[in-house]
Amino acid sequence: MKKLVLAILTAFQVTACTVVRFETPQPADVIALSDFPEEMRGVFISEDQDTLEINGHEFYFRNGEEIQVEGDLTTAETVLKEFRNYYILSLKEEEEWDVFPLKMRKGEYPLFSSSTERH
Repeated sequence: MKKLVLAILTAFQVTACTVVRFETPQPADVIALSDFPEEMRGVFISEDQDTLEINGHEFYFRNGEEIQVEGDLTTAETVLKEFRNYYILSLKEEEEWDVFPLKMRKGEYPLFSSSTERH
């Protein structure tokens, strides 16, 4: 199993991050991908044993056994786009989109988000 950078898992938890929201999936002028690229697929585990599983068009983030966040690229609520060597994951939340930029690096997914805490 591959190791996942703790940052992506922390970003899905409400406690330390401020979610960046937009009216449309981002970037607005880029075509959405229909599947997750092959290099993004797999099971990723953090040091805290949180798990992110990505297959062809779906992903599941688990905190233990319970699914915390999930998405499916075949629905209108989950959008993945590629832009300037980043993948931008947009998840629909009510009438707005939560946006998570990701960059693949040697089997890890550092996630860039704004944080309300100083580290």
